[in-house]
Amino acid sequence: MADVILENPVILVHQPDYAGAGYETLIFNRDSDPLGCSHYGILIADIIRHVAQAMNVAESDVSEWVQRELDQSTSEVTRLLS
Repeated sequence: MADVILENPVILVHQPDYAGAGYETLIFNRDSDPLGCSHYGILIADIIRHVAQAMNVAESDVSEWVQRELDQSTSEVTRLLS
């Protein structure tokens, strides 16, 4: 796979050590964004809808798993803003 150059990323999730490694989430702070954290909430909702569509499941199914993860996390947040 060719290298991909990302311009103006907002949220980037990847496995830095490939398969079997934990995921790293990078959030790029937009100081000029008047919506602040609510902008990210909108993006997260969009991601839920995209995942549901890609997996051919109901959005409520994806949302249920998101809520389960929020209620009882299976991983630590290790990095905040970039």
